[in-house]
Amino acid sequence: MRERLEACLGFVLAAAIVVLAGASAASGADIHYGGVFELNFASLTDDAVDIGVDKSRFGVSIGAVVDVGMTDSVSLLTGLLYTQKGGEGKVFDTGLWWDTEINLDYLEVPAIAKISFADGKAYGLAGLSLAFNTKAEWEASSGGPVYSDDIKDEVEDVELALVLGGGASFDVGQGRLTAGLRYTIGLTEGLSDTITIGPSTTASSVKTQMLSISVAYMF
Repeated sequence: MRERLEACLGFVLAAAIVVLAGASAASGADIHYGGVFELNFASLTDDAVDIGVDKSRFGVSIGAVVDVGMTDSVSLLTGLLYTQKGGEGKVFDTGLWWDTEINLDYLEVPAIAKISFADGKAYGLAGLSLAFNTKAEWEASSGGPVYSDDIKDEVEDVELALVLGGGASFDVGQGRLTAGLRYTIGLTEGLSDTITIGPSTTASSVKTQMLSISVAYMF
């Protein structure tokens, strides 16, 4: 049931992006294209924190974005980004403390409303993001060898998340440079009923969250 719901949400989100972008293009709205790079401080929630995976994983997001003008101050921000999420911490298992990392990689399709103010020099963001998992790996070490395992079967294929943020925009050369912060929190559980976070330890009811420092250049 959850997989069907997420698939439906994905279809609706993708369709909304296509319809809005097409309508804006047909009406002669401003459309800007560019690239984005983000530094991510990603972490996991709920049971993962209780067990010890309570620290951030440092990662990046990189991709292409499209800014589709709807009015003078409101636009739709979408695109395709490769995003690294996950978390790390210390887990007590089999009588030892394990330095544990959960590495989750996604292809992310955002649909975010961008509201500009102060003559376009500042903006706020609010919207949704649909993320498709491409990699899921668990790594752990107790001071000796590093153990790792593919846990993609324990991770949901699709994650829906809420995105909030804001920043500033500057004219640079032939385009516009934007810099800001984004906070992303999973609305659906990104991980399945149980996920491996130690040699014999599993967690359930886990979502992802992420604070990102974002820089983009738009033409």
